[in-house]
Amino acid sequence: MRQSLFSQLILGILLLLFVCFSAWAQVSPSAGQNYVVEQTPRTAQTSVSLNSSYVDVPATVSYLDGLGRPTQTVQVRGAGDASTDIVTSSTSYDAYGRPNQSFLPVPGGVGGTFLSSPQSSGASFYGDTNPYSETIYEASPLNRPTQQWGPGQNWRTANRKQQLSYGVPGDGATSSGIIRFKVNFFSNVIYGNIEGGSGWDYFGPFDIASRTTTDEQNNQTIEYTDLQGRMIRRDVVLPSQTLTTVYVYDSYERLAAVIPPKLYDWFVANGSAAALYFYTNGDSNTPNLQFIDNCYVYQYDARGRVIRKHIPSAGWTDLVYDQLDRLVMSQDQQDKAEGKWRFTRYDGLNRVVATGRMPLSRAADDLRADFTGVSNETFPSTVNPFGTDLLTESFYDNYTGSPLTFSIIFSSGAPSPWPNATQPNATGLLTRSGVRNLETGAWYSSAFWYDDKARVIQHQSQNHLGFIEHTDTHYQFNGEVLISRFTDEETISSDRYFAYDHLSRPISVSFTPADEPFEMARYSYDAIGRLGQKLIQPTGSGTVTGGNNSITRTANPPTGTTLDQAPDFVEILPDNFDLNYQSNANGLYEAKIGPATGSTTTPALQTLDYRYHIRGWLRGVNVDAMGQPVLNISRGDVFAFGLDYETAGFYDGNIGKQRWLGSRQPSQTRQYTYAYDTASRLSGATYTGASGENYSLFNMSYDQNGNIQTLNRAGIDQLTYSYGEGNKLLSVSDATSNTAGFADGNTSGNDYEYWPDGSLKKDLNRGITDIQYNLLKLPKQISFSTGKVVSYTYTATGQKLRMSSSTGQIRDYLAESENLNGQFDCLYTPEGRAFSGGYEYYHKDHLGNIRAVYWDSLGVLKVNQWRDYDPWGLELSELSSGNSTNRLKFNGKESLAEVGGGVLDYGARLYDATIGRWGVVDPLAEVNRRFSPFVYGNNNPVRMIDPDGREAKDQTNQGFEYSDGYSKQNSRNTTGSVSFEGAYQNGEGSGGEEPIKGGGFPKGEIRSTAEQNAVIRPADGLRQTEVDKAAQLGVDIAWTVEGGATLLKLTKWFKSLVSFSKAVVEGSEDILKLFSGTEKAWQSGATPNSVYTYLSSDGKAVSNYIYNAEGKVIYQVDFGKHGKYLSGHGHEMTIPGNLGSGHQGHIPYNLVPSQYLQVPKGVSYSTPIGH
Repeated sequence: MRQSLFSQLILGILLLLFVCFSAWAQVSPSAGQNYVVEQTPRTAQTSVSLNSSYVDVPATVSYLDGLGRPTQTVQVRGAGDASTDIVTSSTSYDAYGRPNQSFLPVPGGVGGTFLSSPQSSGASFYGDTNPYSETIYEASPLNRPTQQWGPGQNWRTANRKQQLSYGVPGDGATSSGIIRFKVNFFSNVIYGNIEGGSGWDYFGPFDIASRTTTDEQNNQTIEYTDLQGRMIRRDVVLPSQTLTTVYVYDSYERLAAVIPPKLYDWFVANGSAAALYFYTNGDSNTPNLQFIDNCYVYQYDARGRVIRKHIPSAGWTDLVYDQLDRLVMSQDQQDKAEGKWRFTRYDGLNRVVATGRMPLSRAADDLRADFTGVSNETFPSTVNPFGTDLLTESFYDNYTGSPLTFSIIFSSGAPSPWPNATQPNATGLLTRSGVRNLETGAWYSSAFWYDDKARVIQHQSQNHLGFIEHTDTHYQFNGEVLISRFTDEETISSDRYFAYDHLSRPISVSFTPADEPFEMARYSYDAIGRLGQKLIQPTGSGTVTGGNNSITRTANPPTGTTLDQAPDFVEILPDNFDLNYQSNANGLYEAKIGPATGSTTTPALQTLDYRYHIRGWLRGVNVDAMGQPVLNISRGDVFAFGLDYETAGFYDGNIGKQRWLGSRQPSQTRQYTYAYDTASRLSGATYTGASGENYSLFNMSYDQNGNIQTLNRAGIDQLTYSYGEGNKLLSVSDATSNTAGFADGNTSGNDYEYWPDGSLKKDLNRGITDIQYNLLKLPKQISFSTGKVVSYTYTATGQKLRMSSSTGQIRDYLAESENLNGQFDCLYTPEGRAFSGGYEYYHKDHLGNIRAVYWDSLGVLKVNQWRDYDPWGLELSELSSGNSTNRLKFNGKESLAEVGGGVLDYGARLYDATIGRWGVVDPLAEVNRRFSPFVYGNNNPVRMIDPDGREAKDQTNQGFEYSDGYSKQNSRNTTGSVSFEGAYQNGEGSGGEEPIKGGGFPKGEIRSTAEQNAVIRPADGLRQTEVDKAAQLGVDIAWTVEGGATLLKLTKWFKSLVSFSKAVVEGSEDILKLFSGTEKAWQSGATPNSVYTYLSSDGKAVSNYIYNAEGKVIYQVDFGKHGKYLSGHGHEMTIPGNLGSGHQGHIPYNLVPSQYLQVPKGVSYSTPIGH
């Protein structure tokens, strides 16, 4: 809703009326200014005015000058505490009316008033005299910028700016040496020589223009365009070479070919007579490897539709359209080898109703002729897919024939999830769908129900275990998700509660694990709306209780006597510890059972403070004013990290240095100092840490397409990469014999082989003899030389369902959780995961890397896993430890231990961190054609991530994203502010480029497995979920939870046993265990929440038994066999018994002596009386 007031008189009258009614307006724009007020109700309103509460009706005031140009935008009460406005943007103009200064967001007044001095306000807020970006133009009517200064005094001091210069047609230098390449589809050849003559065919002096961009790091890029403005060449200038990408057009001005840098150098090296034929000796069955591995080609029909395209290493794809220009069939290299075609069917409204893959021997040209004249949803008689050929189906408008029925699973006490609709209405919307299991052929149905605003209020789907999964959603008036409930009607049930501030920024995420809402995270924002602080588990205070934390046992106790002393928690060392069995001078056996003494109370389990750079880049988490990581021991900080940019010598947004601290060694700072070449590719990483540690990377080099040629890791790897004609890696040799990083498992011949579509077939270094893929190019079976076989099952949309190994391990991936060998394993949440032992939380860095995994052990923070990585994602083994079963690691992606160390599943592809490469061609290789389709993160893994395996994303320029559990926020522009983007050249400019296709997930945020690994459309290879399908039809699918979904009524037995404040329940043998008892245990003669110690018959060792709610022994922990954590509060109790069969008195923890010895493993244990 917009209200425009331009008259000072009208404003004065309104203010006078408000005074008369003793009420000042919530929105009070400055007098004497032109402005537009925009108000968007969060809750239902009967009317809206300037006096409407900013809590219910947020407002934005946009100021305009006398020429109607925007000068300032103010978010009313936008500050995190709503005490002041945020001036999200301020723009000034030069004498010619061109915008020349843009100021950073700053705190403003109250009520939307105009800020007259954004520069001084910015200088005060940021502590910097240049809180704005500035553009300087050339003195011509073209108004082209020649200099662009970003915010920050450091750039002014160092004279670092982006500079642009232009070459115009006819200046000679611009057109010098620019080759005019051509494509001949009759002869199937690309060439650059003069037709009918000799020598290169150069562009004429009046044919092209150029633009040279020098970025803030003084790196230079030159772009050449023809007279139609199409980019024909792009040069990235390096000290010793130039990386040239060429764009070739046909006679109808359509992009016909793209020549990447490596192929361009091949042309130049072979001279003007060089011609690149598609096939060898004119034989269409014998491909030319130089062409196959290097060139992009596009062929069109008479209607300008791409009917055939070639992707380097992936080969040709044929495309067939109907009369309405809809893609109906396609065939890539894999399909062709199998004699199959993919198809897509539409209804009369152009909505996709079915996709599939069918055996068909007809040629592409014959199929195009078959579809001529077919303009409705039918297929020609020559193309008649059977039901078994169907892979997906979609239905719209109604629910006729659906095997799923709408059901209310919200309890009677919960708000209705559809308050604005008496009947679910789905006209024009996706109502149900089906998808096939690619391995078993099973069919799974899904259904969507909507409210009267076309928002999904219930989603049901069948999973491969036979359960029906429900997700119900309750919305705020403006679409904010307030409650979401998930259940599979068998074992998993969870409610999620979301709270927001007046600008719809998330402030709290809560769950119901045991019938009581549990607040998992709380968020607060700074004066310009950036995430300022996150509290993990803020509802209670964490406490570490004192005591000497050991158990003392006498070697030769009196008959029937055992001394057991326990503080608030007991740590028993795991198998891999070397335990020594000794007695001290007093004949006592002692065991360490806890951390250091002392008592600390904290406001939350963990507090994370965020600090930002003046350009909106993340400076770090838990850092001081100088950006140095600092651990606040008094509040129990676990992890801190800081990032340096220009202060480390990099002015273009590249990260120059990363420092970090962990509570395991709170005084030991570790850091990487990075180096880059002039193409912004990582060239080195110098490590600094504790004495004796060295994890530096050096001697990194690349070929013209960005394929790694050499990579050294200090002390463990000295790698040399060998390639064929293009981008396919053939072998990697290691000059060292150390296998800690890359293991050179094959020393003769090629290490790697590929399928015709460029997918990795063999990796002999890992002992992989064969990889079979499904139609989505996802691995379905991996065979090893040892005989081991790992199999994966997917749906036709790319959702991973199961991993099974010949070793006997089976992992099932469900919508909200994972099962291991048929038992619940974990469930991902926005801040970590739930498992049978409780809740684990993730500490992540700017790339989404999981650095620490911690949990609440009865009010005591415990770190279960530490992970540090080198820049390419290889774990630093000596700095990585812990007994958590968490599988999410680098970039927050699943580590596939069953395949081998360093292999990560990003969804669309598997990544090998030991060599820094993908194993499959990028499904979106056309987005950035100057890079090899196997390159990870544009060779800048410190700054870039690949959220789902398809396209690199710049983390620095995107700001720091975070999740409220169902949608992503951005640290820089949550309030709508405009900020400086830097000058990182990670694309290819505008010429010759197609729009970037959507569907990817942002930033490696933790998601439910189904989302993290799903989803690929068979027709075009783009990934999407069932919910994305509905979203494409204009439906707001707010039940999609970014961050992975929920917490938790884990299972029926979980619900019956758990009391969250004290305990969790018995689970997997390898997971931390907690137990609690109740009054029933007291009545049975057992102290609840206590550890009972039984003396063995030889008087040398004990077993610890835990009682459940009925007073029965439910678990026995053997010191020598398990690594567990147990509870015990030092309750005193005496139960008489004889040596070897009874137990006696728990003594208060504060009497435990300070010395201790360790109890041995491998000793037999006794059984208590009566059990």
